[in-house]
Amino acid sequence: MMQPVGGVGGDYYDYIPVNEHTVQVVIADVAGKGVPAALLMAATAAAVQLEVSEKRNMLEVVNRLNNGIHSVSDGNRYVTLVLADIDALSRSFRYVNCGHNPGLLFQAKTRDVVPMNSSCFSVGMFDSVTCEINGADLAAGDILVLYTDGITEAENPQGEEFGIERLSAVIRRDSSMSAEGLMDNIFQSAEHFCRGVGLNDDATVLIVKCVFDRM
Repeated sequence: MMQPVGGVGGDYYDYIPVNEHTVQVVIADVAGKGVPAALLMAATAAAVQLEVSEKRNMLEVVNRLNNGIHSVSDGNRYVTLVLADIDALSRSFRYVNCGHNPGLLFQAKTRDVVPMNSSCFSVGMFDSVTCEINGADLAAGDILVLYTDGITEAENPQGEEFGIERLSAVIRRDSSMSAEGLMDNIFQSAEHFCRGVGLNDDATVLIVKCVFDRM
């Protein structure tokens, strides 16, 4: 779910089937606001879909995106990005985080919320990027939460940010809910925290809840 602040937004999310048991999810955020950010994000979205359709691996996708964005922006505009492959057959996922907010993995067995930290610079910031693929095993009930900084940087009238700890607390509290219900509660919790001020940036949340039907 995406909630832009103005008429156009600079956030992007998608999920793209790779094969019968693997889906690739992506969330991204362009530095800046308004029409220029929205145009760059539209180009990024089209490029991601094209690269994935060519069945390139995640590092190839990131490098090709970086080359394309840097060539038109010369580092003045860049995109933070998380790209993840979720494999229901092996019950695992692999991801790259390019300067984006840490994704959060709720582990149902321990109720821990584990951050998926950035391992390289944002896409387009420099003429080349060196990133790492990280990953983890998944179990039934685990929840993957990807989001943009419009959620965690939402401020109350005192200037306090909603932050990762409050977001993690909502995930733990509402982990038994459906993915849609949890997503709605994250937005409601961030907006309630703002106490009438409202979200001050584009906000996007993407949630994957692991059910793992028998295969």
